[in-house]
Amino acid sequence: MGNEGAKYISEGLKTNTSLVQLNLRTNCIGDAGIRFICTALGVNKTVSHLSLAHNEAKKFKCVGEMLKVNKGLWHLNLEDNKVEDKAAKAIGEGLKVNKTLLGLDLGYTYIMSEGIKAISEGLEVNIALRKLYLWWVVGNFAQKNVLNEAFAISLTECGSEEE
Repeated sequence: MGNEGAKYISEGLKTNTSLVQLNLRTNCIGDAGIRFICTALGVNKTVSHLSLAHNEAKKFKCVGEMLKVNKGLWHLNLEDNKVEDKAAKAIGEGLKVNKTLLGLDLGYTYIMSEGIKAISEGLEVNIALRKLYLWWVVGNFAQKNVLNEAFAISLTECGSEEE
């Protein structure tokens, strides 16, 4: 599919009112394609589950911007993408504002200390998120301590219901 296919999908998303799950996993989508999808989800209110796992993007800053305005997304999967710290910071900022996202999968995203810190700051404010998947993200003990502080403040209050 790549970026061109993501562009076509995004055009349809802008006016679609029935699609609730969109799985774009393993489609060779790069940064431009992710931007197309995020822009469309800024106006789409029906997609509740989005998977962008196993793609080729690194600059997911647009995801953070999308989280600030999107009112329909409940679950976002970014697993197995190399999310840069700047993008993780934007996601953290988006989490501060977003009131609908219930699940976020950041497994195997290789986010480093500054990004983890930004996400933890978003968790301190966010009252909606119920599930956060972080396997193989933390690369050192300093990051683990930042996450432990965030979980104590935010996620333990949310419960741990299974899907």
